[in-house]
Parts: sequence; structure tokens; C-alpha cells
Amino acid sequence: MELYPLPTSFVNLILALQPAFTSRAFGHLMILLVGLLYGNSTGKRTVWGCLRLFGEEQRKRFSNTHRFLSRSKWKMTTVGLLVVQLALSILPPQPLLTFTMDETLTYRSGRKIYGRGRHYDGAGTPHRKGWRWGHVGFVGALVGKVPGLGGKVLQWLTIPFAVHLYEPPEVAKGTSKKERRKVREGAWVAAARKMLEQVVGVGRAVAARVLIVVVDGSYACQGFLGPACSLGVTVISRMRVDATLYGLPPEPEAGVKRRGRRKWYGEEWEKLPQIAAEESGWEEVEVTMYGHTRRLGVKTFLARWKSCPVTIRLYLINWQPEKYSSFFCTDPDLPRVEVLERIAARWGIELGFREVKQGLGFREFQGRVEQSVKRGPVLACVLYSLIQLWGYQQAKAGKKLTEALPWYDRGNEASCGDVVRALKREGVVESLGAELAPHGVSREVVEGLSVVRLMTA
Repeated sequence: MELYPLPTSFVNLILALQPAFTSRAFGHLMILLVGLLYGNSTGKRTVWGCLRLFGEEQRKRFSNTHRFLSRSKWKMTTVGLLVVQLALSILPPQPLLTFTMDETLTYRSGRKIYGRGRHYDGAGTPHRKGWRWGHVGFVGALVGKVPGLGGKVLQWLTIPFAVHLYEPPEVAKGTSKKERRKVREGAWVAAARKMLEQVVGVGRAVAARVLIVVVDGSYACQGFLGPACSLGVTVISRMRVDATLYGLPPEPEAGVKRRGRRKWYGEEWEKLPQIAAEESGWEEVEVTMYGHTRRLGVKTFLARWKSCPVTIRLYLINWQPEKYSSFFCTDPDLPRVEVLERIAARWGIELGFREVKQGLGFREFQGRVEQSVKRGPVLACVLYSLIQLWGYQQAKAGKKLTEALPWYDRGNEASCGDVVRALKREGVVESLGAELAPHGVSREVVEGLSVVRLMTA
């Protein structure tokens, strides 16, 4: 396979990570990042595949690249902080710093693999759902709000920067099914809290602003919401349909003193399906989500919930006739348009999981020891973030990232694969332009030659 040259604009993004590594370790990082980016023709995107791409497998000390993941002294938290700082320097100012968290499963089999466990995969295809051996990683990402590019009204960029491995606890033989489930849930919540602490630490380091974390419904529990509120983080999440909600207690009468602490919960409300069935209270709100402006029916009210230590604002959203979803926000004063936009923006991390797994080697690292298992997915997420930022820079400069196909018109929506192809094309144009510039060849001719070179490679 031909190794396409990287454009200078993308190399500058990689150089922003150099302070986290020594000079030798940074050389190994470049080999792995470029190998993950271009290594689809050398089999799996493993360390050995990256070395073969560069022709480094014949080098005397090729094993040093393997040790970059297992033994080299560099911190994943430092790399994540540099990625977020780089993103905030490129993206427009973000008054409300927003992050998202989610977990994803990668299949791994082998008794000697660190952190391997048996997990339930409910997101796979029907014939693949069930219990699988592998790793579950909690991924933290920055969600950046950018102005409409390429004909869109509003866009959100998801920049993953941290991965925390969930290590399944050991349960003694003979333990009941109920106790095993309780132990697993406790370990899962503890891993989610560690990911939250890392996300909040990065957020506090880059800016002292309002921190918002958008998560799915599995995080709407007391073990996660309590620490999040104590850290001063605003949480936006999906509300359980069967949740027991309470109203606010009545205000005490003026001049009347009562003994004891003030009542926190008011009267118990009906369940959410009954509240949504009531025709009163619905308002029509114009929201920009998924690149389009839509009008949604929204019903909001203040409530208190025993799983959350603060007053929440509940949102009932009518996406389609007789179909609604329920969400909540721990900051009742946050504008509802901002909340609704961030609910839709969380979907970007799900799309990111698909891209890093299918095209950037998130699930293909073959490490067995602890450091290799934990660090491999981080490199795939960092590479995806750099591709996202480079694509935004090119789109902002007015360059087209998608290819016009006569049988499929996608408009200006660029996937990760489109950006990678544009990156290859830009690298070839830049190298050919430097070679042919002394001969007076125009850029249009160079671009045509680059297309021919990419097609014949």
C-alpha cells in the first residue's frame, strides 16, 4: 500500500500533542496514528500492522513501538487535556462548556487479557444480542457548538478525549443472582463516577465556566447524580417512565414558625404517561437539531425526585403525534432551547463509536497487559478527534469534503470516511504541488493528477 503524505495542516494538529510525550515516544505515536489512519489494507489496525505500513517490521528494535502502549511513561489524562485545549482553540467560544459520556462494548476473547469480562450486548443486531466476552469502556467527549457550515443551520462536533476501562468485579462462587447483580451495578456506577471526575477535572482545567454533562438514561441514578451535583455539574439525562416524582412543598406562611426542618417533597404526582396524556401545558418550541430547524411540542415543570438531591426541571417532548420522550435537567434555570439542543447533540457520541470501531481500530488492538488494554482505545479516540477538527477547519475555509455522486446526493453531510478521503487528497495535492511548482503547473492540474494517483494506488 502506498503511504499518502499528510497535509501540513493535519500534522500541526498532531504536533499539539507533543508536550505529553518524550521525543522518542512521540515518534512511536506518529507511527501508530498514521497506521490507524491509513492501515486498512494491511489487515487489522494493530501495532504490527502500523509497523508494516511504514516498513519498520525489519527494524532491529521494532518492539519499542509495542512497548509504547505497555511500558512507555505518558499519561492519558495529559493527552486528553491537550486534545480539549486544542479543540477549544479551534472551535468558536463555548459559553456553556458541554461534555457527554457513554459506554461501549468491544468483543475480546482470551483468558489472559486484562479486564476482560462477560457483558450483555443489547445494541447489536438481533442474532448477536446477548452475553459476550470483551471490554466495556466509558468514553468522555467534548461537545462543541459550531455555526452552520455547508448549508446547515447548526452543527455539533463530538471530540472524544478520554476512555476509562470498566473492570468487572470478582464475585465469589455460590453468590445469589441478586447479589451478583448488585455487585456489578456498584462497580459500574463507581467506574462512571471515575469517568465523571476525569471529565470535570479537564473542564475545570481549561475554563472556569458552567459545566454541562449530557448522558443517557442508564446514568440517571442516585450513585451518579449525587456526586455530579456535589461537583457543581449540570446533568441532562433521560427520565425513567416509571419514576415516582413529587411536587414542590408549599411555601411556609409568613410569620409562622414551625419546629423541625423544612419539608423537601410535596405531593406525589401521577406517572409520566398520565401527565403526558393531559392536553394542557403543551407549548410549541422552535429548536435547531440534527442540522434542521424543527417545531416540537414541549411540556416543562419543576419536580423533585428521590434519586437526585436537587430540584430538577422535567421536559416532556412530543417528537411525533402520540409519541413523547421524557428528560430532565438539574439546572432549572437553564434555557429550554439550550437543553433541547444538547439532548439531540448527545447522539454524536453514538456515531463516533461506529466510526472509531469500523474505521480507526478502536476494537482491533491486540494488547493483553493492563496498560496496552487501557491505552489502545485512547489513541483511536484521539485520532477521531483530530480528524473532526481538521474537517471543521477545511469546511470553515470553504473546502468541500464530500464527493458528488450522480446516484446518491447527500448534500454537504461529511462522514469520517469523507474527511479521511479529503485528507488523503489534500496530502497528495500538497506533495505534488511542491514537486511540480518549479515547472509552473497550476493547482487545477495538480488536483486532477492527485485524483488519478489516489485511484491507481
